Amino acid sequence: SLSLASLKNPLLNPAEKGFAFYPAPGSVHEIQIPVVSTGQIDGVVEFRKQGKQNPTYRKGIKLTLIGETAGQPITTYTDENGSYFFEGVPPGKYCIRVAVEKFKEQVGCLAVALEGSFESKDFVFEE
Repeated sequence: SLSLASLKNPLLNPAEKGFAFYPAPGSVHEIQIPVVSTGQIDGVVEFRKQGKQNPTYRKGIKLTLIGETAGQPITTYTDENGSYFFEGVPPGKYCIRVAVEKFKEQVGCLAVALEGSFESKDFVFEE
């Protein structure tokens, strides 16, 4: 398998999973492995009391990234500062679902560009 550490650009990932190459002992071969430029999505989940300016944050809020094309959803959680991060996201259109107990579920949609990009989407819950 391809070691991601061997790629100079951290936004490059193998285009296909499961590629294997077994050369004959003592032989040297040049191979080309197709890669795709991926992106990153980050943001913050805030909780605001009505009428208050200063938000609060909660660790462990679950966010689910769902692609427009069929595929497995990706899940991440907020840190103690309310920040979240999805990395290695292939180009395409996505929606992020945030469900917090006692609050209405929020969904935000965005796109990751073909040449890789850094996208951001914040969520605010009113208490």
